[in-house]
Amino acid sequence: MTLTLHGATLVIYLVANVFRMYIVYCTMQIFFDRPPIRRGWAIVSYLLYWVGVSAAYLLANELLLTFAVNISLTLLITANYRGSWQRRIAAVVFSYVLALLCETI
Repeated sequence: MTLTLHGATLVIYLVANVFRMYIVYCTMQIFFDRPPIRRGWAIVSYLLYWVGVSAAYLLANELLLTFAVNISLTLLITANYRGSWQRRIAAVVFSYVLALLCETI
């Protein structure tokens, strides 16, 4: 496995992925009224999201794999908040659609 990006492009991608993680965080604040159940686990899950999505894209560069990792790790983040499964799935879908809209602009 080799990296698909190098140098400055790699740094820009990783920084942009931090902003994507922030978009997920803001989406969770919209959908879930209360803060995370355990703050420490929430931080770990957001970092895992950043590392997992970055690794999936940079190492494998497969569309379906990156999509599956993104969706599953966003769903993992929703486990940190109290809410129904309908609300969790809505938050994941909204977050992903928002990211797609941001990338197409």
